Amino acid sequence: MLFIVMVTLFCEMGAGQQPTAKLTLNDVLTLANQHNLDLVAARAKRAAALAGVRIAKERPNPTLTVGGSRDLPHENVLLDQSFELGLKRSKRIEVARGEQALNGYPRPPDPKENPRSFL
Repeated sequence: MLFIVMVTLFCEMGAGQQPTAKLTLNDVLTLANQHNLDLVAARAKRAAALAGVRIAKERPNPTLTVGGSRDLPHENVLLDQSFELGLKRSKRIEVARGEQALNGYPRPPDPKENPRSFL
């Protein structure tokens, strides 16, 4: 009996020492927005669409190949740089922008098209 009373007193003392945090409506809405899986997926999808345009604008990297053989000459070095013909880069960028528009994201402004809008 004494044991049950002691356990009850210790539980009440421990519960009394921990203050409960009160959440406001703004805190609850912020937490809900941060932990909503649909919103997290939509943000990731938008970031992927924007990154697709940025990746499409990249130019191919050069390739350096170094090798050796038992025949003469023993060493060889090859530097390779591919050149895109037929406006492949601009077509690739337009495809990426089209995919971005199909996903429902507006096209971001391009400073090359209207430079005065960024001044």
